[in-house]
Amino acid sequence: MKEQLYGLITGILFGFLLQRAQVVRYDKQLGALRLCDMTIVKFMPSTILVGMLGVYLLLDLGLAKLSIKATVRKNMGSGLNIQQGRFSLQSQP
Repeated sequence: MKEQLYGLITGILFGFLLQRAQVVRYDKQLGALRLCDMTIVKFMPSTILVGMLGVYLLLDLGLAKLSIKATVRKNMGSGLNIQQGRFSLQSQP
């Protein structure tokens, strides 16, 4: 229950920051797709950096544990095989 509460608080905080930075507005998103408005492009690296720092802080405090599950490894292997097949088909004359 405590983990779900942390997730809820984090989601509300992240949603508030998205609203505050006005990156959820239609004109901002359209401007980013047209490469005219760089608000979203500037906002996303900062969110990635804060997320990375948060994960490592949780790891250091012992509140989180990182592990790669077997299904993820299988999916990564399947994805690599598919990409290899696509590349080999493209390189044929």
